[in-house]
Amino acid sequence: DEMVRAGVTPDTTSFNALLSAYCAAEKFEEAIEFVREMRSKNVQPDGVTFNSVLIAHALLRQWDAALTVFEEMQQMGIKGDTLTYNAVISALANGGKHE
Repeated sequence: DEMVRAGVTPDTTSFNALLSAYCAAEKFEEAIEFVREMRSKNVQPDGVTFNSVLIAHALLRQWDAALTVFEEMQQMGIKGDTLTYNAVISALANGGKHE
């Protein structure tokens, strides 16, 4: 909101920077909520955004939410990278889904 008041239009890069700060501070629930806010402002997530959210879900042991995010990422045509797949695997392992 402060950026908007200063006349700066937030974009994916600026949202990702703030998202990274939430994750670095281990505020994972807030990070996930922040992505919802990002989308409500019609700013499209990218691979960096999705990777941050996947890592947050993995650390929160929310394997089902991680899979939902991964599927959404694929539906949007965003290709995963090594970090993406590692985060999904971690979410499954942390959530007790070892099979």
